[in-house]
Amino acid sequence: MENKGLQEFISMDGMNRNDAIIYLMRRYGEEIKRVVYMFVQNWPQAETITQDVFVTAYTHLDTFRVEDITVRNWIYSVMIKKRKSIWLAGLFVCKC
Repeated sequence: MENKGLQEFISMDGMNRNDAIIYLMRRYGEEIKRVVYMFVQNWPQAETITQDVFVTAYTHLDTFRVEDITVRNWIYSVMIKKRKSIWLAGLFVCKC
């Protein structure tokens, strides 16, 4: 799966958008939540932000380009964009 593009993934085996996002949440949800937690240092906030990452991913499934990036990297790019929003909102915790 990792080398396949998202469009190919969605179309294989008759999988629809809902099935695809459920798969992506199961596959990457905990990983994304742990990374988000490193930024906010608060589990409830990390869970909320992780849900927001996957809602954003769901609404932008059609923007994914097969030739550009792996599915995992695409999900991470969505999370990074959310992280920037978190930082701007003052929720980012820096342990510098």
